[in-house]
Amino acid sequence: MGVAAPWVHEITLAPRPESVATARRFVRDKLVAHHLSFLVDDVTLVASELTTNAVRHAGTRFTVTIAAHAEAVVLTVKDGSAARPVRTT
Repeated sequence: MGVAAPWVHEITLAPRPESVATARRFVRDKLVAHHLSFLVDDVTLVASELTTNAVRHAGTRFTVTIAAHAEAVVLTVKDGSAARPVRTT
């Protein structure tokens, strides 16, 4: 992949359904701006899943961070819930 220089972008959103679309646009726009369009489909899908979980289960403001360093792009979604995630099968 070869990231030219490290970068980080972050956005904090309200726990509303429309925030999921905002998060997808944010991720897409940052990837395109950094000439990583080939990652858009996969990373926006992950962003959509993680932000939907934050909206549905945490119900708190959440922060989406997309960063690149070395050979990796990292996406994180952090909500304000104190509860630990519970795996369901």
